[in-house]
Amino acid sequence: MSIKVNLSVSEGVKTAFQNARNESTRIMKITISNESFELVSSEVQAGTSSIDFKRVPTMLNEAEPCIILYRDKEFTLPAPWIIVSFVPDNADVNQRMLYASSKTALRDYLGKNNFSKIKDFSTIDEVSWKNVQTVDLQSSSNEPKPWSQREVVIRDLEVQEGLARKEYMETTPTQPSGFSQVKLPMTPGAEEALTKLKNRQVSWVQLTLGDNFDKIDCVLTKNVSEHDLANSIDFTQPQFYLYDLSGSIILIYCCPEEGSNIRNRMVYSTCKATLAQQVKGFGVALVKKFDIRTKEEINVANIRSETSRKTATQFRPTGGMMRGNANFDEEANANVRSKFITNEPPQGGTAYHITGGGSNAKLPKGVVLPPPGAYC
Repeated sequence: MSIKVNLSVSEGVKTAFQNARNESTRIMKITISNESFELVSSEVQAGTSSIDFKRVPTMLNEAEPCIILYRDKEFTLPAPWIIVSFVPDNADVNQRMLYASSKTALRDYLGKNNFSKIKDFSTIDEVSWKNVQTVDLQSSSNEPKPWSQREVVIRDLEVQEGLARKEYMETTPTQPSGFSQVKLPMTPGAEEALTKLKNRQVSWVQLTLGDNFDKIDCVLTKNVSEHDLANSIDFTQPQFYLYDLSGSIILIYCCPEEGSNIRNRMVYSTCKATLAQQVKGFGVALVKKFDIRTKEEINVANIRSETSRKTATQFRPTGGMMRGNANFDEEANANVRSKFITNEPPQGGTAYHITGGGSNAKLPKGVVLPPPGAYC
């Protein structure tokens, strides 16, 4: 995937590319600075294409992404240029994604017909004439689809969370469970706040993991209007927020760019999934997750847009569960059958129709009823 960005092409790049024929230019090194493609350097033709290409690795920096325009043919031949995209793995996440997506934008601006191929490299050792020659013509149908700027931020956050989660789980002794998650106890104040949220007494709950990251505590509860969302979030440190949006509970994880060191991100990200499960344990009917970094991201339109693309995690507690009774198979099974067995006619006439009959109803061939307790 890639991101869609609005980058401009500097006059230096435009002039150098236009004058390449007259100046016998062979190589152009380009970087992205201040949302613009900037020319770093250029070199003229000295020998054959394979010999001149040996100069390309010497123009690269192991920690600096860049784009190389290399002319491998005479100007009289079709598509005389190729694009060499160099994006090292140790570069910043945003930089990697920016360069990975912008190479096609640069190609299109300079004229797609001027380029025969695009080759991606992540290490200097890979940059060779032999490897360039093995690349097939790039098909436009295989080009990645654009990302919005918000998706870039979310992707960056997810990458950071993944790294933090891995580090935290490697250094923190936990019981083997098959999941990279950490469950912290809730304070009485946090439990009381969730109860108020469930009963619609408040629409906003702010939760923190405390200074020692050993418990989930409540910072405050209140009623918040849609217009006051941004002003209700603390952008100086990571925090969790629960917001009742028209009956849907949104779990907002705020990980600000400023004030969120690696340890904070590490602990909060590993606790996010289990916090959602703990919230459901209080009988909350619906929970959706929404991650933010900046104040501009937090508005109802963004929340609705983001959560509408995600499958809701539904939770329907039974009476036995709420009473702390682990033996709730009979009641859960009744919930299952009320869900899958109905007297209403099917829509479209193609689906099987199971008429009422309680536990003795015969299921059509190929239809599997979930086992007792599975639908909860």
